Order: sequence, then C-alpha cells, then structure tokens
Amino acid sequence: MAHVLLPCDLPFWPDVQRHLAQLATCADARHMTHVMASLHDLCCVSLDPDEAGGADHPGFPELQRFVEEGMCEAERTRFLGDTLPRMATRAAELKALKPTGGFLYSLRREEGRFELERSLLASLLANAFFSTFTKRNAKTHPTLQDFRMADFFTHLHKRTHQKKLRTFLRYFETLGSAPGGHVKFTRKVVSGPSLPGWLCSDRPLVPLLVREGAYQAEASVYRMCSCSSVIGGDVLKASTSKVRGPLFLF
Repeated sequence: MAHVLLPCDLPFWPDVQRHLAQLATCADARHMTHVMASLHDLCCVSLDPDEAGGADHPGFPELQRFVEEGMCEAERTRFLGDTLPRMATRAAELKALKPTGGFLYSLRREEGRFELERSLLASLLANAFFSTFTKRNAKTHPTLQDFRMADFFTHLHKRTHQKKLRTFLRYFETLGSAPGGHVKFTRKVVSGPSLPGWLCSDRPLVPLLVREGAYQAEASVYRMCSCSSVIGGDVLKASTSKVRGPLFLF
C-alpha cells in the first residue's frame, strides 16, 4: 500500500478553503474562473525541479467561454446558483472525510480492497474540478496520474468535452445533501503458471461467453472495459483513449 497526498494534507489547505468559500458565492463565470485560476496557481506545486510553472493556464478562459456561451440561460443559472456552490462545499469537506489511516492505493502486483464513502468520492471529484491536487508527471509519480481538470478545460471547444463536462456536473446536480453508502474497489492479482507453462497445459479452459450491448447485473457476469496499464488514460486531458468512455457514465 502507498499513501496519496491529498490537498488537505498540505500546509496551505486553509488558503484553499478560503478560495472555495469565494467560489460558493460567485455570481458570474468571469469571477469564478478568476478564483479558480488563483486556486490553481496556489496548488500547482510540482516535485520536478525541471518543470516550468507560473504561466497562466489556458484552460480557465475556455471554461469561462463555455459557461458564458455554451450554456443556455437556465443551465448557467443552475450551475452558478446551485451546482457550483454544492461542489465548493463538497471540496471543502475533504479533511473531515479523509480516512483515519490516510488515503491509500495498492501497488502493482499487490492485492488490495478499499471501501470508500460516497461522500469522500464526491469531495475528491470536486477537488479535481477545482484543480487543488498537486501537480504530477511521469517522473515524480510514475504510477499516479495528474488528477486535475485544468488541462481538460483546455479542450472545451470540442463537443465531446462539453458533453463530458455536462455529465460530470449532472453528477453533482443529482447528488443528495448527504450521499450515503460506500463504493468498493478490489484489486486481484492472478497467480498461476508461467506463460509457456500455460500455453503447453492440457487442462481445458473454463467456458466463456462474450456478448456485446446492454447488460444486467447477474451472478458470474462481468462487464469488460477497455483498459491500459494506466487506468483512465488521458480522460482528464485530451480524452482520446479508449479507456475514457466508461469513466463518464455517472
């Protein structure tokens, strides 16, 4: 197991909370993106000394343009008056929702089982939207991806990204005031013969039926999703990989 550094673990978390409180009261997209850009600059800390920083991120002007021009009046009013304050409140609750033993993830070839509260997951997603996580790259975090949506906003001129963002926001629109329940994640490591031994084995294979289309939850029925060694692929960036589809089915 390994620990994931959360925004609430950093010394400037009180400053982050002050920014989130401002976001909860924003009345227009210009003010919102101004505060989000300031919050991004505060949290855009990288362990890589060679990584440049300090430049204005191009994602926030695109987000402002989408809210002002891509949303209809009713959609914009609902977002600024209800969804945005709800997301800011969720993000600010992260420290109170953080597991006692810290937020962990399983390492490669290491089995693990996690049971996370839905309220914690909502808070993590809200913090990803506001880009409060520290900056990650392949050099500093080879097994963890950058969990910030600032780069995603850069592509909001594309209809595909606009659709994904609307789906993301709909999750918070339909979220109750106190989402109950848990989500379980299990990572299994299959042990067995080596590949040459498996290829030369005379033992019969277990019957397997693959079908396309809609599915229903049944015993011994699994949903297959395209995946890679890095789960999620570039879903929070250009979002061109095959992995991106199921991750926006809220």
